[in-house]
Amino acid sequence: MIPKPWQVPATVIAVMVAWAGGGCAPQVGETPRYDLKPVITASEYLSRVESGTAPFLLDVREPEELQGPLGALASAHNIPLGQISERMEEIPRDREVVVVCRSGSRSHSAIQWLQSQGYTRLRNLEGGMLAIREAGKK
Repeated sequence: MIPKPWQVPATVIAVMVAWAGGGCAPQVGETPRYDLKPVITASEYLSRVESGTAPFLLDVREPEELQGPLGALASAHNIPLGQISERMEEIPRDREVVVVCRSGSRSHSAIQWLQSQGYTRLRNLEGGMLAIREAGKK
């Protein structure tokens, strides 16, 4: 049975909203510090690579995934999601950073954490390496 809205504690609702919306919502009258869902499509990323204007690419997959069927992009800097806090100094703050994983979920989590650490020029590669593989077939 699903509880009525007035039966759900406010903290539970706040967590659900933050999870569904991709982060913490600003308080009333507060200006948001960053856009929570900036994305770049696989085809847009690949065309930027071809034109020589590729952003820094952060791949947050585990090392063994790079050897799997989706492979790895040559320009990617691999820092698994669980190691980002220890290796943050490897991620530039002065340029655009595109974050990629298999499908876009872990990269979204990485972006949320990096934003909480003050990073602002972050984009999620929409659909992850699955989308890169599909875009490369066209």
